[in-house]
Amino acid sequence: MKGLFLILVGFLFSSTYATEPLNIRVEALVARDVIAKQPADPNTVFPQDSGFLVLWTKVTAKQAPTAITHVWYYLGKEVMRVKLDVKSPRYRTWSRKTIEPDQQGKWKAEVLGPDGTVLAAVEFIVEAQKSSAGQEDPKTATE
Repeated sequence: MKGLFLILVGFLFSSTYATEPLNIRVEALVARDVIAKQPADPNTVFPQDSGFLVLWTKVTAKQAPTAITHVWYYLGKEVMRVKLDVKSPRYRTWSRKTIEPDQQGKWKAEVLGPDGTVLAAVEFIVEAQKSSAGQEDPKTATE
């Protein structure tokens, strides 16, 4: 009887933890840089000569420490995945992606929770450079 009681108690505790909802809220945006833990020049359209962009994320987590993952996509294909530790209930973190000269077009960055759930997604565009006359530079324009 004692063994059955322990099994039932163990089952109740494991069920409670297994059904606990994911309590992470995020605010995410893409920016040119991060200065003093804040996004600098956030936007949804960036020039090709940016060099790099950052996916900045403000996390509010019921339980910390935990982790999130940043996934960067270019033209629908995953190009980078970075796991980031969240060390306190209110935390800011970011990943940095180098933008190559030929990587113009549609991008997307996702923030995933520890279980792989998409918590946020940001779509943005990297545009070809414009010449001084306002026309696309023929060396960098895409067809």
